[in-house]
Amino acid sequence: MQKEGMSVKVVQNLEGGSLENERGRYVHVKVNYKGRAGRIPFYANAGVQYNNRYFIEGSGFSIATGEAGVPFSAGGLSFKAFARFQKGMKKGFDDKAYAGFSVGYGR
Repeated sequence: MQKEGMSVKVVQNLEGGSLENERGRYVHVKVNYKGRAGRIPFYANAGVQYNNRYFIEGSGFSIATGEAGVPFSAGGLSFKAFARFQKGMKKGFDDKAYAGFSVGYGR
């Protein structure tokens, strides 16, 4: 089974106190894909964030993100091995990469 999708997250700060650029906003658009490589399920997503004065000066694309992982389950437990990255596209936004493994229980 293959499944594609897209999500949009909009964040608007309503009250930032006395901080500069306290009333900014950002939009994160992400595309998602779930599928199989033979018998192995996997997922992947990629996104980009547009920052409009959200605690920074000015506006523009700030980061690109990506994630890929392999989810599986056994005996009521769910597992996920994954890798994530962030690419800074604007001054003040860092490049980051990491991998992890999660375990969950329940339905």
